[in-house]
Amino acid sequence: METPNGESFADYIKNAFRKELIVSGMFSHDPKTIISANLNSVKSSTTLGDAYWEFDITVRSFNGKSFRVRSRYEYSSSFSADAACYKMRTTLPIAVRKLINDIIMDPRFVTLLKKK
Repeated sequence: METPNGESFADYIKNAFRKELIVSGMFSHDPKTIISANLNSVKSSTTLGDAYWEFDITVRSFNGKSFRVRSRYEYSSSFSADAACYKMRTTLPIAVRKLINDIIMDPRFVTLLKKK
C-alpha cells in the first residue's frame, strides 16, 4: 500500500496537516513556533467486518509539550480483493483528515502553541 503521490506515510500526513493549518488560518511562518510529529505506527486492514486505518502519532512543540494520539477510521470492505484494495486506497485521505481533526480538536493541542 502506498500513498496517492507515492510519498511516505509520514510525508503524506505532514503535507495534509500543513495544508489544513493553512486553509484554517492557523499556519504561521513564525520560525519560533514549531510543531513536529513522529508517526509511531500505521496499521490497516481490509478484512471484511474489520476494515480500518489506524495511526499512532506523537505531536511535539517548540515549548517542550507533547502528546500522543491514536486515531482509527473504520470503513466497510468487500469480499472481492480488488474492491477491498480500492476501498483501502480511497479511504486513506478520509482517515488522514480524521487523524488531523483528532489532533487539532484534542484539548492538549492549544498547549503546543503557547510560549514557555
